[in-house]
Amino acid sequence: LHPGQSALICLCCGWSGHTFGKTRVLGGSNYCQECCLFTAACCTAVSCCMGFANRVQLRAKYGIPRNDCQDFWVHFCCQPCALVQEYHHIKTHGAGSVAALRID
Repeated sequence: LHPGQSALICLCCGWSGHTFGKTRVLGGSNYCQECCLFTAACCTAVSCCMGFANRVQLRAKYGIPRNDCQDFWVHFCCQPCALVQEYHHIKTHGAGSVAALRID
């Protein structure tokens, strides 16, 4: 874990929509809209699909090879961890990064 990630993971476990919204804002989306949509989707399996789609977009944006099976399952099994990982990657590497989104 990187400094500050444990607090974000705890927040994300209770309110994943916040971290999803923050990640999407870094990509140019509206925080309130993304946060509300994701929070509502958490009542269904749709949130896993939204997280997966966002991860696919991040991989394309940063030139990271796709791994659809692994990306889906990381969002299905541990969505808070996946969201924090994506947020940290964007904050650390910025828009021009080609560093891999690690799923360990």
